[in-house]
Amino acid sequence: MHRKDLLIVIASVLFAIISIALLYRGISAPEYTISTEALSFADDPQQINLAEKTELQHNSGKHDYILSLLAEYSITAYLVSKRPYRRGSLSDLSPWDYALIWGEVPHQLEYLKFDQIVRFCLFSYKHGSPVDPAYIGRHLSNNHLIPANANIRKALARAKRGDIVRLKGYLVNVRTKSGSKEAVVWKSSMSRDDTGNGACEVLYVEQLRIGNRLYQ
Repeated sequence: MHRKDLLIVIASVLFAIISIALLYRGISAPEYTISTEALSFADDPQQINLAEKTELQHNSGKHDYILSLLAEYSITAYLVSKRPYRRGSLSDLSPWDYALIWGEVPHQLEYLKFDQIVRFCLFSYKHGSPVDPAYIGRHLSNNHLIPANANIRKALARAKRGDIVRLKGYLVNVRTKSGSKEAVVWKSSMSRDDTGNGACEVLYVEQLRIGNRLYQ
């Protein structure tokens, strides 16, 4: 093959690859609208407990789940860390965990280190740092995120560390369903004051805002 012909083949292959990549990007990009409302991480999450029991049947593509809605929930916070989950029995249901901080904690990041490990978020700081660990614990949450639809699922991957995000939806308990058998697999925290096992929020996400991009 002549050098000229080889260059033509290479150019054709590159063009095809770029075209496919652009097409895929266009198909896979989540839809959003623009919101100009100012976002602030100064305030605590808003939670309205539900008086009546409500359940949703939810299929993730691999398993059937029953979601018990516990409270309407909205949190605007600083995304300090995020972690994807691609393996495990609940990864299809909840593909992302967001570690979120609010209040004064985002202003203290120079003293803090955060690590997400096996569906937990831990923080550490150097001895003598001007921080209050109890305050941090009350203004930090690790959130197991259950996307309400395919658009939200794709959008969850778009947030980056340092973004201010707003999540709206419901705190839920989760049961698996297989035939006539059911089993509780997750219970959401209902308080920002708890710590340790069971302190994570399990959030059914109906709306996600990243900066001025609003996904629904």
